[in-house]
Amino acid sequence: MFCRNCGSQMADVAAICVNCGTQRGMGDRFCPNCGASTAPGAQYCPSCGLALDQARPKSGKSKIAPGCWQFFWGSLAYITFI
Repeated sequence: MFCRNCGSQMADVAAICVNCGTQRGMGDRFCPNCGASTAPGAQYCPSCGLALDQARPKSGKSKIAPGCWQFFWGSLAYITFI
């Protein structure tokens, strides 16, 4: 894997690039698959053909917990003001 910001090689389990400090998957100047330079906003790597918009890691944040909190506090506010 290569850093998308500076193009240096990264370990597959690395969360940040040790060369530039950028979070994994952030940046748009280099291909994470082959390390080739890409144009900002490009959809595919010109060297290996990887779809660059699919190369970004998915957010691991859950929306269930905030939804439960919203339901709980909303219900409590409704009961309080009745």
